[in-house]
Amino acid sequence: MQYYGSANRFPGRVFIAGACEDGDEATNGAELSWVSEELDHYLVRSAHLCVISDRGGAGALFATRASDKYDGRSVWTAGASVSLGEQRGYFHSIYEALNAGVTGSAAPVHLSGDASDGAVTWRFKERIMRTPMSAAVAHVQDIFDGHATWPLYVDTTQKPGASSMFSEWTVKAGQNVINDPFNPQPSKCALGLRWVAGGDATYAPSAHNVTAAMTFEKSSNSELRWYSALVVGADAIATDATGAKRAIKLGPQHRQSWYVAAGQVGAEIWSEVTSFLERMNLVFWNRQAQIQCQGYPVASFETASAPGAVPDNFVSLIAHPASSGFVELRARTNTGQADVDLKFSPKGNGRVRLGPRFALSGGEAVTGYIEVKDAAGVLRKLAVIE
Repeated sequence: MQYYGSANRFPGRVFIAGACEDGDEATNGAELSWVSEELDHYLVRSAHLCVISDRGGAGALFATRASDKYDGRSVWTAGASVSLGEQRGYFHSIYEALNAGVTGSAAPVHLSGDASDGAVTWRFKERIMRTPMSAAVAHVQDIFDGHATWPLYVDTTQKPGASSMFSEWTVKAGQNVINDPFNPQPSKCALGLRWVAGGDATYAPSAHNVTAAMTFEKSSNSELRWYSALVVGADAIATDATGAKRAIKLGPQHRQSWYVAAGQVGAEIWSEVTSFLERMNLVFWNRQAQIQCQGYPVASFETASAPGAVPDNFVSLIAHPASSGFVELRARTNTGQADVDLKFSPKGNGRVRLGPRFALSGGEAVTGYIEVKDAAGVLRKLAVIE
């Protein structure tokens, strides 16, 4: 007889299934496997079907329905007629009406005994953790060996001449209710993707803060790079009242920031057009902010202070209405100085150019003078001829 090896080997695929008999049954998570016992968050609240390989990793896909959340019971709502003994679901709990009537405005959230919603008294029956999620992945890092682990990893490879896409998210339309333009979840909204920092409170999230919601990095192959880390299709964004399509919005007290070593370009904001000759950049580096055209500076804003020092004096370019007939370049200060000079510094032997020169017509008289300082700071007087 031919020997083919030990029969006590871990099989190539193992199915762990529970809590889902068929598509018409409630996915209540009643039957727990060792997988969901280890992960005490969302998996125990839903049906699960896992495939485990001896090569490492596990795949999971399961579905739940909102109507299954309370085993077919209606959700408690204010102003609804209920009969004696009728059960409703709310706050992950089942409640039973102790009297008939029309429900009040105070939703039941108690976890024991009886409580009134203002008109109907509800008796707590049981907690029912059945979160309506169509798919979920949970992971706990239990081996601290200095290596990272992934709750989800997908590799999408492009073959020559082909295109590939990791995933497509199709979101059904929600009601466009915007009370606060920076509210990411207005009433009855639909979100394509939601990142939530933290996690289950039992995992001490305050002691293990989330580093970043999303990062874009290169693979181990140093020849492979992203052409763009993030691309927003403008045609998919609604136009606001100003006619603009806002690809990125920052809420109050948020900022866009970047880090770079000293002496290097910190960041650039590009305005790319079809013709390279029309390209405009806004560049931040070495205590400077430069406006560039075709990569060459057009204007720069910089501080003469040493690194780390506060620029006490600065300048403002102030626009005025057409009736004033001018725009203003004003010297300002952060230290409360009463007098701050406004200095124009030509390069080399260059000169400061002012208005056009007019010839005297005769008979003009010197009626006074205007004080200015030269490049060395020496006070000079310019005659006023009227």
